[in-house]
Amino acid sequence: MDMSFLNAPPSMIENIKASYESFVLQHYRLDHVGLFHDNRMLYAVVKTPEAAGMSLREVNELYNHQYRTMGVPGPVFVEKEGENFIKISLRTPFERINLFGQSFNTSVFNNQINKAMPLERHPFHVRINWADNSFKFTFKNAVSEADFQDIILICEGLGYYGYSYENNTDHQLAEYDFNVEATRKPSGNLTLISGRYLKNKFPRSLLDKYEEDQEFWYQNKFSIFSDVSMTREDCLPDAFKNAANSCFVDATVFQRNNIREYISLYDTVIIALPIIDGPGYRDFYETFQLKRTELLELVRRGRVKFVVYQNLHRYHSELLADVLSVDALFPTVSCSFPA
Repeated sequence: MDMSFLNAPPSMIENIKASYESFVLQHYRLDHVGLFHDNRMLYAVVKTPEAAGMSLREVNELYNHQYRTMGVPGPVFVEKEGENFIKISLRTPFERINLFGQSFNTSVFNNQINKAMPLERHPFHVRINWADNSFKFTFKNAVSEADFQDIILICEGLGYYGYSYENNTDHQLAEYDFNVEATRKPSGNLTLISGRYLKNKFPRSLLDKYEEDQEFWYQNKFSIFSDVSMTREDCLPDAFKNAANSCFVDATVFQRNNIREYISLYDTVIIALPIIDGPGYRDFYETFQLKRTELLELVRRGRVKFVVYQNLHRYHSELLADVLSVDALFPTVSCSFPA
C-alpha cells in the first residue's frame, strides 16, 4: 500500500480517521487502543474483543461493511500493538468543527476551495490527486505565476501543506452547473454552499446578503465555536443588537399564530423563516395571517426581522427578496449559517 497520503493533511487519511472515529463511538464496549501504521499497512488495535462478544474476524467484517468509506483503505484490526507501529493522531476539535464530524469528501473539498477563491478567479476547476499529493487547477482566464502563488497561499491557509500545484488554463471552461434541488438532500443542512455556485439561481440582492454572511462565517467560525470571550455584539447586525423589547419566533417547521399576537406584545419580532421542504409547510403569509404589503411595512418600520440559519435553497427566495427590497438601509435579515 502507498502510504504517502499520511504525510499531508487533509487528504485520504481524513476519511480513514472519520470512519474509525465513528466506529469507536458506536462500539464503545470494545477496548480501543488506537489507529496505527507501519509505513506499509494501516492497523487498529482492539484488546480482547471476545469480552465484548465479538471475534476479531467479526470486528474486521463489521468495520469493512458498515464503516469503511468506499474506495478508501481501512485498517486491519489486531489485538496487540506491534513494535514498529506508529500512532496516527485522530482529528482535533478544530477539524471536527470544520467538517461537522463528517468525512472529508469531494463535495466538501470543492465547496471549501470555492468559498476561499477570489471572485476574479471564478469559474475554475480543481482536482486533488492523493497518489502524488498534487493539486491541479484549471482556470477559465489565465493566471500568472505570481498570482498563482497567492492561490497556493490560500490553499495552504486552509491546511493543504506539502502539495505540488499545477496551473492550467481552459478558455472554454463552462460556468458552474450547480443543481440546487439535486444537492439539497445529500448535502448537510449546516454546510454553507459557496455563493459562487448559486449564481443565477437566486435574486442578486439575496446572493449579496448571503455572500456577506458567508464571508463573516469564513473569517470567524473558529472563534464563534471556541472563543468564550466572543459576545453576541461581535456576531449580530446592529439592527438585532438594538432590539431591546423583542421575542424570537421559530417558524422553521412549527406552526405559529397570527403575527398580531406578537407585535402587540413586543417592539420587535424576530422570526426564523419556515423551510419549504419541512413537514406540514405552509405559506408564510398564510401562517402569520397577513398580506405582502403589510409585511413589507412592518419590515420597513423595523418591527419584524428574520433569521435564516439553514441553506438558502430551503427557503422561499421570493419572500426573502421582497424583504431585502425594503431592507437596504436597515438590515433585518441575518443569514446565520455555520460554514
